This record gives sequence, structure tokens and C-alpha cells, in this order.
Amino acid sequence: MPGRDANIYLKSLTIGGKSIHALQRNMHVGHADRGPSPGRPNYAEALAYHLRNAGVEPQRITAIPSPTINGGHTWSNAKAFAAVAKREGISSVDVLSMGVHARRSRHLYQVACGENILVGVVSIVDPLAKPDNWWSHRIGWATVLKEIIGLPVLLLRTDD
Repeated sequence: MPGRDANIYLKSLTIGGKSIHALQRNMHVGHADRGPSPGRPNYAEALAYHLRNAGVEPQRITAIPSPTINGGHTWSNAKAFAAVAKREGISSVDVLSMGVHARRSRHLYQVACGENILVGVVSIVDPLAKPDNWWSHRIGWATVLKEIIGLPVLLLRTDD
């Protein structure tokens, strides 16, 4: 229920010294009628799986899978979250995002959620584009350029 549980703020997310993104690639799908099988579920289910295995209480986790819709992954996730937030009466949220993508994520979630839901952002350090030396790595340039290229869409995005 909103307002009854403490929020969890993460600076970075690793389990057993491995990035959550690396662990997702080794995911197994649990089947009700048989044991686990190799597979790649959606990111929401993969993260929920790893959070439960890291000790987070299952009732504190709500996976909200979202199919990609026109506008990209972040917009799809924002729209899926907004629908759940409106249905469950959530009035504020902090979006966890990585590096330079955080600013765009916060904006898209705010547009999707509307003015009745306050949206904040927690930016974690992108290990491939650290703020103190991103310009010295090809992936850092690619990450920053991707965000710059996305600016026109960000500035024009309004709720569908």
C-alpha cells in the first residue's frame, strides 16, 4: 500500500559482485509444471527474480512487463507503470535509471504519469560511461550521443 513501506534507493545494483544486467543474461524460467529452463524473460521478471534471490521480500516487488510500443523501451515502461500507478493510487515514484539516461527517463515517466503523480529520479553510475571519464571510451561517446539524438523526441513527447 502506498505510504506504508519505506522506499529503497540504490546507488548501484550488483548481486554477488555481478551487475544485474549481466545476471539477466543467465536467467532461467521457472515453470509451474516442471523445473526451470534456460530462457530470457522480460526485464521486469528478470529483475524481480534477482531481487527475490538477493533477499528482497517478494510482496515488495511488483514486476510490470511492458511490450515495446511506438516511442521505445523507456516510453513503453513509463506507460505501463503509469497505468498501474493510476489504478493503485500511487502519487509519487522515483525512477531508477543509469547515467545520462536518467534525465530523459524522469521526463518520459512524468509525461506518462501526468501531473497528479510526482516523478523523481535516482541516477546510478553507468559502469560503461562513468561521469569522470566517459569521453575516453567509445561506449561513453555512444551513450551520450544516443541521449542527444533522443532530445527531439523527448522535447516533443506528450501523453498519447
